[in-house]
Amino acid sequence: MIIWLASYPKSGNTWIRAMLSSLLYTDDGCFDVKNLDKIRQYPDREYFKDFVNDFRNIHEIKKHWISTQDKLNLDNKIKFFKTHNALCKLDNYFFSNSENTLATIYIVRDPRNVITSIVNHFNYSYEQAKNFMFNSAQAIYPDVDQSYGMGTILGSWSDHYNHWTKNSPKLLLIKYEDLILNAENELKKIVNFINKYKKIDANETKIKNSVKTT
Repeated sequence: MIIWLASYPKSGNTWIRAMLSSLLYTDDGCFDVKNLDKIRQYPDREYFKDFVNDFRNIHEIKKHWISTQDKLNLDNKIKFFKTHNALCKLDNYFFSNSENTLATIYIVRDPRNVITSIVNHFNYSYEQAKNFMFNSAQAIYPDVDQSYGMGTILGSWSDHYNHWTKNSPKLLLIKYEDLILNAENELKKIVNFINKYKKIDANETKIKNSVKTT
C-alpha cells in the first residue's frame, strides 16, 4: 500500500522527501542525494511503459492509474511515493483508491508564495503564474523530446488542496511555513504519523541530522 507525499508544485514536497529518505535509508540520518530516488515520483514512465505509448496523453494515462498501482502493490509492502497529481476523478477514472492508498502526507504552502516560486521556476510573469494556479484544467506535460516525466493533472491550487484534504481519510497536513519555523518539530509529526503504519528508526540524533543536512 502507498503512503503518498502529495502537494501542489513548489510547496516543499522535495524537502519532505529528502528528510524522509535520510531517515529511511541511512544509519545516521545524514542526507545523501543518491537516496532521494528511493522515494519515487508517481506517475512515472517506469510504471506506465507497459501500459501507454504516449506519456503526454492524459486520456491514455488516466485509464491505468489504478492498474499500475495494483501492480506496484502486488508485493503487499508499504511504500512511499511523491506526487503532484490531484486526487481527482477524470471521466470515470480515479487517481487512486482505498485498496492502493494507505495514508497521505499533504504539504501545503501559502499560495501567495507558491505564485512567486512559479514565477521564478518557469520564468513566468505574475499574470501567467496566476492563470496557471487558477486554471481548473491545469496539467503539466513533459516536452515532446524529453526522455522523462509524464502528464500530470493538477487542477487549480484550491482544487488540488480540496481534493486531497477532503478525500483522504488518513491524512497528515504539513504546512510549509511551519517547516521553515521548526523543521525538526514537523519532522517528528511526520515520523509519529508514519509509525502508525510502518515503524521507522528515527531517534533524536537522526532527526537532527536529517534537518541539518537538508
